[in-house]
Amino acid sequence: MNKIKKKFVINVSVAVLLVLAFLYLGMKYLVKEIETSSAQIVSGKQAVYVQNAKNAQLSESKKQDEEMSLEMNKVSESVVDKGKAVVFIEDVENVAREDRVKLKIKASDSKGKEAAGAAITSSYFNFTVGGAFDDVMLFLGTMENFKYYFDIENIKMSFGDFDEFDKNMIVLTFDVKLYQKDGQK
Repeated sequence: MNKIKKKFVINVSVAVLLVLAFLYLGMKYLVKEIETSSAQIVSGKQAVYVQNAKNAQLSESKKQDEEMSLEMNKVSESVVDKGKAVVFIEDVENVAREDRVKLKIKASDSKGKEAAGAAITSSYFNFTVGGAFDDVMLFLGTMENFKYYFDIENIKMSFGDFDEFDKNMIVLTFDVKLYQKDGQK
């Protein structure tokens, strides 16, 4: 019986060793799978983070693009169509009347040459404005907020006679460079 006991112990020992070997190999396999899955999860999270950052940047870029488009539309609307400077002059004359100032406008020679085929050109005018100081400043403030795109240059203020009828008032002279767009472009 001793032999049977020995055989039984050997068989149980072999069985336990086999079970332990399977457990060891199974655990090693599971650990490797867990590491692989963890790496995939981490790389997936990183990809999601990168994609979210790109989406945020894209939405910010779209917002900036919309803002720039609005600003460009405002600029485009503020530039007078070529040959329609009369509308600008009429608006200036109306403002002068509302602000109680005297106004003379003369067309002036171009101070710079425009590039051939340029989409934006300019016209030059010489303005002489006369009136009470507050009215002249009000007129300038109103012009500053005009919807048209123009530059005021060479501004001079003096006290004197506007013309033979209007004497002893503030007289303001300045040049206006009115930007115009070529409607055919």
